[in-house]
Amino acid sequence: MNKNILEILELAKLSSFRDALIEIIDYCWDIEHTLGVRDNANYDYFNSGTNGFDKLRKLTDSSNEALMSVNALISECDDKKN
Repeated sequence: MNKNILEILELAKLSSFRDALIEIIDYCWDIEHTLGVRDNANYDYFNSGTNGFDKLRKLTDSSNEALMSVNALISECDDKKN
């Protein structure tokens, strides 16, 4: 019995996951802003992923990529429902 992944996924769980990703992204941006206010050079470090900001930059980027994927799945689930 082969089921399509869209038949298995639960929209409510995907939406909760999307909300959690948004919180992570917002938190990363808040850290960037807070550190940037202290020293404007920190914005450049964050944007270039240098001077110790590489992990924070990777977290932000990967969370954004995951968010786009989750949004696409939610959209496909919505389309399949209708």
